[in-house]
Amino acid sequence: MITQVVSHEVLKEFCKAALTKKNVRTDVIAHVSESLIQTSLRGVDSHGIRLLPHYLRAIDSGRINPKPSYNFTKTSNSTVKLDADHTFGHAAGAEGMLKAISLANKNGMGSIVVYNSTHFGAAAYFSLLAANQNMIGISFTHADSLMLSYFGKRAYFGTNPICFAAPCEGEEPFCLDMATSRPSNLISSTTIEISTPSFSASYRAKLKWFSIAIKRPEFASILASHSSIS
Repeated sequence: MITQVVSHEVLKEFCKAALTKKNVRTDVIAHVSESLIQTSLRGVDSHGIRLLPHYLRAIDSGRINPKPSYNFTKTSNSTVKLDADHTFGHAAGAEGMLKAISLANKNGMGSIVVYNSTHFGAAAYFSLLAANQNMIGISFTHADSLMLSYFGKRAYFGTNPICFAAPCEGEEPFCLDMATSRPSNLISSTTIEISTPSFSASYRAKLKWFSIAIKRPEFASILASHSSIS
């Protein structure tokens, strides 16, 4: 087997070309490709570029909508619901976090619940969007029942990932992206074959998950209030 090293810039263009060939909308392509490449560069191979073939098959099966019509519903000054129209979770999550950031700039905090979405990849992608805007970002979701309860005979709990990211002065943001369980999948290696620079090469469900952006002074005040109460 011949191993070829490919730069992440080339791989990102490959990803964009593959999604373009499937008639995915440009703004959706941008979020999906950026999320997959960023995740692989951060060393989280389970949720990185290796999943591209899976997502392409999901488009073909009709489980992912390549051209969504987003519907935002305001529920308060700092909370919004987003119907993602069954598109890529990467794009839905990014749009949700961008809305949360906008709300946080106005009100100190923004919280978005996303539904009618699909698998959103690595939660860090969304929390880091907030951290890079000098905010604290939190993103989390439920997952399929994969984990046993105590003394249970069948899977009951999801891995239910959660991510927290915060800006740090003079360095990259602090980021904790984790499942609330032991690993359910182990990735030993990843192989993606690219024959040309142009491309030649799961499920549709009512998922609910959350993106939260918090401006740091207000968050510090919340923590201080909680601490004084306890």
